[in-house]
Amino acid sequence: MSPTIRVCLADRHRLLHVGIETIIKQTEYLTFSGSTTTEEGTLHFCQIYHPHLLLLALNILSQPATAFVTTLRQECPAIKLLILLSDTHETNIHTLLGSGANGFILKSESPDRLVEAIHSVIQGEDWVSPSLLRILLATQNLNLVLSTLTDREKQLLSLLVAGRTDRQIGEELHLSERTVRRILSRLYQRLGAKNRAEATFIAGQNQIPDPASPSL
Repeated sequence: MSPTIRVCLADRHRLLHVGIETIIKQTEYLTFSGSTTTEEGTLHFCQIYHPHLLLLALNILSQPATAFVTTLRQECPAIKLLILLSDTHETNIHTLLGSGANGFILKSESPDRLVEAIHSVIQGEDWVSPSLLRILLATQNLNLVLSTLTDREKQLLSLLVAGRTDRQIGEELHLSERTVRRILSRLYQRLGAKNRAEATFIAGQNQIPDPASPSL
């Protein structure tokens, strides 16, 4: 580990800057390089001062987070990126990890957690807040379930998202209402949905395709 880790902060809310600056300055081996409140300022700061790690809050961005992370990686390839999140559903963690983020930490975490996250990321490890990690693992399981759906099940879910009733779904797929309800009940369990509304939301969020020729 570097004797002194230079950390900078990018967040639109200046009140947060004081707290994080204090934590960094009170921690051995860490130094606070400065802060900014805009995406342009963040890129400029990283290019000029070359900090080891950037604490990035997504509230500074006017563009998709993946686009900014890609640009940051091009301009400052050596920098480590720890993203600050306000809540567990603020962004798609999978996508940003693939784009070059090194870790995610909730703003509600303790100062000790922040220091732990910084050291872990600097040492080359991915770091994710425990509550975010649970969501990440649940999403991975959901992706696995979605990848195993039959064409018939995908078509049924697409009709569910379109607002069709059980009777209408049965008519379009040439199934009895009883069969439709049975298939839906099975799908609810597989998707981890408690009811029709949750299953519709999950299917809609994950853009379930509508196969032209469903398997029978």
